[in-house]
Amino acid sequence: MRGGEEVTATRVGWALPAPAAIDPAGPDTGNASPLHLRDELLDVRELVESHAAAAAARRATDTGRRRLAEIFERLDRSFSTEDGEAQVACDLAFHMAIIDLSGDPALQKVGAAVIPLMYGHVRRNLARLMPDPHRRETLRRQHRATYESIVAGNADAASASASAHMVFVRTQ
Repeated sequence: MRGGEEVTATRVGWALPAPAAIDPAGPDTGNASPLHLRDELLDVRELVESHAAAAAARRATDTGRRRLAEIFERLDRSFSTEDGEAQVACDLAFHMAIIDLSGDPALQKVGAAVIPLMYGHVRRNLARLMPDPHRRETLRRQHRATYESIVAGNADAASASASAHMVFVRTQ
Protein backbone atom coordinates (compact mmCIF):
# COMPACT_ATOMS: atom_id res chain seq x y z
CA MET A 1 0.00 0.00 0.00
CA ARG A 2 1.17 3.46 -0.81
CA GLY A 3 0.27 5.71 2.10
CA GLY A 4 -3.46 4.96 1.94
CA GLU A 5 -5.66 4.97 4.96
CA GLU A 6 -7.47 1.77 5.76
CA VAL A 7 -11.22 1.42 6.07
CA THR A 8 -12.48 -1.58 7.99
CA ALA A 9 -15.02 -3.13 5.69
CA THR A 10 -16.75 -5.92 7.56
CA ARG A 11 -16.74 -7.78 10.81
CA VAL A 12 -14.23 -10.27 9.40
CA GLY A 13 -11.71 -7.47 9.44
CA TRP A 14 -11.12 -6.85 5.75
CA ALA A 15 -9.40 -3.56 5.22
CA LEU A 16 -9.62 -1.64 1.98
CA PRO A 17 -6.79 0.70 1.11
CA ALA A 18 -7.85 4.15 0.03
CA PRO A 19 -8.24 4.40 -3.77
CA ALA A 20 -4.96 6.28 -4.21
CA ALA A 21 -3.14 3.40 -2.57
CA ILE A 22 -4.35 0.93 -5.18
CA ASP A 23 -4.23 2.81 -8.47
CA PRO A 24 -0.54 2.81 -9.42
CA ALA A 25 -1.13 5.74 -11.75
CA GLY A 26 -2.44 7.88 -8.90
CA PRO A 27 -5.84 8.96 -7.63
CA ASP A 28 -6.73 11.51 -10.26
CA THR A 29 -5.51 9.91 -13.48
CA GLY A 30 -8.51 7.71 -14.18
CA ASN A 31 -6.20 5.21 -15.85
CA ALA A 32 -7.63 1.72 -15.97
CA SER A 33 -5.78 -1.41 -14.98
CA PRO A 34 -4.18 -3.23 -17.86
CA LEU A 35 -7.06 -4.85 -19.75
CA HIS A 36 -5.87 -8.42 -19.22
CA LEU A 37 -5.58 -7.87 -15.45
CA ARG A 38 -9.00 -6.23 -15.30
CA ASP A 39 -10.61 -9.10 -17.21
CA GLU A 40 -8.92 -11.73 -15.07
CA LEU A 41 -10.00 -9.98 -11.88
CA LEU A 42 -13.55 -9.69 -13.20
CA ASP A 43 -13.52 -13.43 -13.98
CA VAL A 44 -12.48 -14.20 -10.42
CA ARG A 45 -14.90 -11.67 -8.98
CA GLU A 46 -17.82 -13.12 -10.98
CA LEU A 47 -16.99 -16.62 -9.79
CA VAL A 48 -16.59 -15.56 -6.16
CA GLU A 49 -19.67 -13.35 -6.08
CA SER A 50 -22.02 -15.80 -7.80
CA HIS A 51 -20.95 -18.63 -5.47
CA ALA A 52 -21.05 -16.33 -2.44
CA ALA A 53 -24.56 -15.13 -3.26
CA ALA A 54 -25.80 -18.71 -3.54
CA ALA A 55 -24.09 -19.71 -0.29
CA ALA A 56 -25.42 -16.61 1.49
CA ALA A 57 -28.96 -17.47 0.35
CA ARG A 58 -28.56 -20.96 1.81
CA ARG A 59 -26.75 -20.02 5.03
CA ALA A 60 -27.74 -16.52 6.10
CA THR A 61 -29.18 -16.28 9.57
CA ASP A 62 -31.88 -13.82 10.58
CA THR A 63 -29.15 -11.60 12.00
CA GLY A 64 -27.18 -11.85 8.76
CA ARG A 65 -30.24 -11.01 6.67
CA ARG A 66 -30.95 -7.97 8.86
CA ARG A 67 -27.35 -6.80 8.47
CA LEU A 68 -27.56 -7.29 4.70
CA ALA A 69 -30.85 -5.35 4.66
CA GLU A 70 -29.19 -2.39 6.41
CA ILE A 71 -26.25 -2.43 4.03
CA PHE A 72 -28.51 -2.80 0.99
CA GLU A 73 -30.71 0.12 2.09
CA ARG A 74 -27.62 2.35 2.43
CA LEU A 75 -26.49 1.23 -1.03
CA ASP A 76 -29.88 1.88 -2.57
CA ARG A 77 -30.11 5.33 -0.95
CA SER A 78 -26.61 6.20 -2.16
CA PHE A 79 -27.66 5.51 -5.75
CA SER A 80 -30.27 8.27 -5.47
CA THR A 81 -27.53 10.83 -4.75
CA GLU A 82 -24.66 12.26 -6.76
CA ASP A 83 -22.09 11.26 -4.12
CA GLY A 84 -19.80 8.95 -6.08
CA GLU A 85 -17.56 8.12 -3.12
CA ALA A 86 -20.57 7.07 -1.03
CA GLN A 87 -21.81 4.92 -3.91
CA VAL A 88 -18.46 3.16 -4.20
CA ALA A 89 -18.19 2.60 -0.45
CA CYS A 90 -21.76 1.29 -0.21
CA ASP A 91 -21.36 -0.89 -3.31
CA LEU A 92 -18.23 -2.51 -1.94
CA ALA A 93 -19.77 -2.96 1.51
CA PHE A 94 -22.76 -4.71 -0.09
CA HIS A 95 -20.63 -7.10 -2.13
CA MET A 96 -18.31 -7.83 0.79
CA ALA A 97 -21.25 -8.45 3.12
CA ILE A 98 -22.56 -11.08 0.72
CA ILE A 99 -19.16 -12.77 0.64
CA ASP A 100 -19.06 -12.63 4.43
CA LEU A 101 -22.58 -14.07 4.72
CA SER A 102 -21.56 -17.00 2.52
CA GLY A 103 -19.81 -18.44 5.55
CA ASP A 104 -17.27 -19.97 3.16
CA PRO A 105 -13.70 -19.34 4.32
CA ALA A 106 -12.27 -19.94 0.83
CA LEU A 107 -14.64 -17.40 -0.77
CA GLN A 108 -13.88 -14.97 2.03
CA LYS A 109 -10.12 -15.29 1.50
CA VAL A 110 -10.35 -14.89 -2.27
CA GLY A 111 -12.82 -12.02 -1.87
CA ALA A 112 -10.48 -10.33 0.60
CA ALA A 113 -7.73 -10.53 -2.01
CA VAL A 114 -9.76 -9.54 -5.08
CA ILE A 115 -12.04 -6.79 -3.77
CA PRO A 116 -9.21 -4.42 -2.78
CA LEU A 117 -7.64 -4.95 -6.20
CA MET A 118 -10.98 -4.13 -7.81
CA TYR A 119 -11.55 -0.98 -5.73
CA GLY A 120 -10.06 1.33 -8.36
CA HIS A 121 -12.02 -0.42 -11.13
CA VAL A 122 -15.29 -0.16 -9.19
CA ARG A 123 -14.64 3.50 -8.50
CA ARG A 124 -13.99 4.29 -12.17
CA ASN A 125 -16.85 2.11 -13.36
CA LEU A 126 -19.43 3.71 -11.07
CA ALA A 127 -18.16 7.18 -11.96
CA ARG A 128 -18.79 6.35 -15.61
CA LEU A 129 -22.15 4.60 -15.12
CA MET A 130 -23.81 6.84 -12.54
CA PRO A 131 -24.38 9.93 -14.68
CA ASP A 132 -26.52 7.79 -17.01
CA PRO A 133 -29.91 7.34 -15.29
CA HIS A 134 -30.68 4.15 -17.22
CA ARG A 135 -27.42 2.50 -16.22
CA ARG A 136 -27.83 3.67 -12.64
CA GLU A 137 -31.32 2.16 -12.52
CA THR A 138 -30.00 -1.08 -14.02
CA LEU A 139 -27.41 -1.31 -11.25
CA ARG A 140 -30.07 -0.63 -8.61
CA ARG A 141 -32.32 -3.37 -10.03
CA GLN A 142 -29.43 -5.83 -10.18
CA HIS A 143 -28.40 -5.18 -6.59
CA ARG A 144 -32.02 -5.45 -5.46
CA ALA A 145 -32.48 -8.76 -7.31
CA THR A 146 -29.41 -10.22 -5.62
CA TYR A 147 -30.45 -8.88 -2.22
CA GLU A 148 -34.04 -10.14 -2.50
CA SER A 149 -32.91 -13.57 -3.71
CA ILE A 150 -30.56 -13.95 -0.75
CA VAL A 151 -33.16 -12.82 1.77
CA ALA A 152 -35.70 -15.21 0.21
CA GLY A 153 -33.21 -18.07 0.45
CA ASN A 154 -33.26 -18.67 -3.31
CA ALA A 155 -29.68 -19.78 -4.02
CA ASP A 156 -30.14 -20.28 -7.77
CA ALA A 157 -31.67 -16.84 -8.29
CA ALA A 158 -29.03 -15.21 -6.06
CA SER A 159 -26.22 -16.81 -8.04
CA ALA A 160 -27.80 -15.92 -11.38
CA SER A 161 -28.43 -12.29 -10.42
CA ALA A 162 -24.89 -11.83 -9.06
CA SER A 163 -23.48 -13.32 -12.25
CA ALA A 164 -25.72 -11.14 -14.45
CA HIS A 165 -24.57 -8.08 -12.51
CA MET A 166 -20.92 -8.91 -13.19
CA VAL A 167 -21.66 -9.50 -16.90
CA PHE A 168 -23.29 -6.05 -17.04
CA VAL A 169 -20.35 -4.42 -15.25
CA ARG A 170 -17.90 -6.12 -17.61
CA THR A 171 -19.69 -4.84 -20.71
CA GLN A 172 -19.99 -1.21 -19.63
